[in-house]
Amino acid sequence: MLQLHLKWAQDKIKQHVEQEKVAYRLQFRPRSRVHPTFHVSQLKKYMGKVLVHDVLPIIDNSGAWTKEPARMLDRHVVKKGHHAVTEILMEWENSFTKGAT
Repeated sequence: MLQLHLKWAQDKIKQHVEQEKVAYRLQFRPRSRVHPTFHVSQLKKYMGKVLVHDVLPIIDNSGAWTKEPARMLDRHVVKKGHHAVTEILMEWENSFTKGAT
């Protein structure tokens, strides 16, 4: 009789462990209206703000990108040690605006 109850308790624990195995555990806002159990197929594809450029950067013979300054985007003075240094934000030819340095 004791072995029967022990086996039953072990099976119950195994079932509980199997139910807890999930691929992802998501944290939702407290007032979100998403059921705690849902299927992945119910999710919608999210497309963020992606800039697609159809022009590839030009590469020289050594395989490096050729960088020519296109225009100055911003300029400001910063203090480095005891000196004032001007930093310039440049947009480069054959490059993306996000790649400005």
